[in-house]
Amino acid sequence: MEPEWGDFLTIQDAVDYAYDNDVIVVRDGTYREKVVVDRPMTIISANGPDNTIVSPEPYAKTKVPPVFTVTSDHVTISGLGIENAYDYHGIDLSGYNYCVVENNIINNTIRASSCKASGVAMESSNYTVVKNNTIYSQRYGIMVSTASPGIIECNTISSDVKYSIGAVISSNSDNFTINGNTIDMVTTSKVYALMLNTEVNDIHVEGNTFSGGIDTVYLYKAQNVTFLKNQIIGGGNYKLHMKKSNNVTVLDNEISGAERYGLYTTNCYNLDVQKNNITGTGRSALYLTYSSYNIVMNNLIDSQSSNGLFYKATPGSLNSTSPVSYTYMNETFTGFIGNYYSTYTGLDIDGDGVGDTPYIEDDMQYYHPSSPR
Repeated sequence: MEPEWGDFLTIQDAVDYAYDNDVIVVRDGTYREKVVVDRPMTIISANGPDNTIVSPEPYAKTKVPPVFTVTSDHVTISGLGIENAYDYHGIDLSGYNYCVVENNIINNTIRASSCKASGVAMESSNYTVVKNNTIYSQRYGIMVSTASPGIIECNTISSDVKYSIGAVISSNSDNFTINGNTIDMVTTSKVYALMLNTEVNDIHVEGNTFSGGIDTVYLYKAQNVTFLKNQIIGGGNYKLHMKKSNNVTVLDNEISGAERYGLYTTNCYNLDVQKNNITGTGRSALYLTYSSYNIVMNNLIDSQSSNGLFYKATPGSLNSTSPVSYTYMNETFTGFIGNYYSTYTGLDIDGDGVGDTPYIEDDMQYYHPSSPR
């Protein structure tokens, strides 16, 4: 290490010697230790996470302290390679606020099938930022519980561990922004890329790529959530699966490659689903059941099966409820619009981009379908 006021053999020695708000710069090397950060400070590597590794010696016990345990507000941990927490967290911020975890590579070894090891754990951690990290081989890549607000941004998370979740926000957490992340879950056995679980509110999810898992993205009892311009792709039974969730906007996303369902909802209310491409699904591209007061329109629905859309819910709307302005073939029109169905063969004689007859599927009529493209 090379702080201005001394030279230390361990990170912990430097932390113990430091004053509030000091910056500790960690030289290249492998540090066989676990660190407790008990005052506000910044710990940063000199030359990045590939050159500065914090990797404790193996432990015989199944549960041992995290590699970094933070017990203070205003702590930044940046640019470190963090390995081998052995069934526990790489960085634990639980109970502390205004912390930043950025530019780290976190790879922990999981030995016990029942462990809850997280790359970054945030329980009751408010005003926290986790960005530009690479996290892999974890039970939970990023775990948030009873926290608000926070930012999870531009992280790369992957796992081939069974029963794992790339990022989970749960238990009365609210006001989180999840932007620009890539989460790829290799297996599908009880695995999720993103989970918003139980009384989660005011979440904005934009510009991410989520792939893999039995349910790639799963919402349970979430509300006031926006999904905007995400890719939810590749494998698994469900791409976007929502239960008992309200006031969710799903706008301009690519949802593809589900073995069963693209967008599947049950007991959901006040959904606004527009301008999404929902393609390549084994059963229904869009399946809404016992879900009412929803608006679903101007989506491209293209399923590998004949049942592109299944809708068992009233009241609600599968088309605009009043005339709207829209652009088709570089011309602006005003009128009612519905969804695009890949198997619709009706005519559009007036050339306004809306079919002149309803789309009929399984004795259901869907009005104002987009004309064949």
